[in-house]
Amino acid sequence: MVSAAFSDSIIRYAAWTGLAMLVLIVLMLFQVARLRYALRDRAEQEKHFLELWRPLLMQELSGIRTPLPQLKSGEEEPFLKLWNHLQDTLRGPAHQYLNDVAVRCGMAEHAQRLLRQGGLRSKLLGLATLGHLGEHSVWNEIVEMTRDPDSILSMAALGSLLKIDAPQALRELLPRMIEREDWPVAQLAILIEEAGEHSSFSFLMDAAERMESASEPEELARLRRALHLLEVVPPQKALPVVRHIMKSATDEEVLAQCLRFLIEPSDLPEVRRMTEHAAWAVRLQAAQALSRIGSLEDVPVLSKLLGDPVWWVRYRSAQALVSLARGDGAVLDRIREQIDDRLGRDMLTMAMVEGGKT
Repeated sequence: MVSAAFSDSIIRYAAWTGLAMLVLIVLMLFQVARLRYALRDRAEQEKHFLELWRPLLMQELSGIRTPLPQLKSGEEEPFLKLWNHLQDTLRGPAHQYLNDVAVRCGMAEHAQRLLRQGGLRSKLLGLATLGHLGEHSVWNEIVEMTRDPDSILSMAALGSLLKIDAPQALRELLPRMIEREDWPVAQLAILIEEAGEHSSFSFLMDAAERMESASEPEELARLRRALHLLEVVPPQKALPVVRHIMKSATDEEVLAQCLRFLIEPSDLPEVRRMTEHAAWAVRLQAAQALSRIGSLEDVPVLSKLLGDPVWWVRYRSAQALVSLARGDGAVLDRIREQIDDRLGRDMLTMAMVEGGKT
């Protein structure tokens, strides 16, 4: 009897479990169908929205001012997506025409609401909009967002500030740009270049020069970032600062970065000295610098580097020799005959083949 009762309990448990699973599957299928319908419905709404608003915005860009329809609830996001896309792709008077349209549609106020109440995606849209509008009234709020630990949000805030007022943004935030290692340097350089603000050059140069005596790991990391950012500055303007830093620099990464800036023959003595440096990254950059500013007098130096234990140093040295020979195959043949190291000869031969000099 006990065994039969136990078996009945198991059967009932299995039946209820199976029924519960079936209900859950049906609910999941219903939810998937509902989401698919909602997405399709939203896509249709955005399609109809674009069909109406794209021609209207094109008319505005042509200078034809027309009455604009009232945006319906839920149309603000599609409008701002289209509006920001046009802001990012068009230049000239189009920028102001689009700003006028956004103001007439009340988008400045809506963008501020997105900034204060939205999630990450909404905040990013709000930041992009306020940046294009040059909305200075929210400056302090956006500055605060550059402190956010989320690198995507904080960098978007920085980009917005650079659009609103690049000189002020650089004055206030350059130290943060140098300190925050989660902000990619290449992306920061792009933001500075897009801002098109030449006054940024002096801010960057002053920041790099103030850190010239860096010796602690954290200080050196900031100096390296500052030198990367300095690459947006025209080389002739950056050279005095770079030379000054090189005089006292001992860090191999800093020296290698500085060598990338050298473009004048007057720097040749320093470049030649760096070909003897213990760090291969420095020797590599010295070889590349010789390809820019060297002469045939540097053939012995580069020939010696062809015997370097590091493949990349040998390769860049061979390329430099091809560059200095200015495509003269006879000169390159004579240089190759004078090289004792077999690996060096092979590397020069490969560089000559790549340059079509054999």
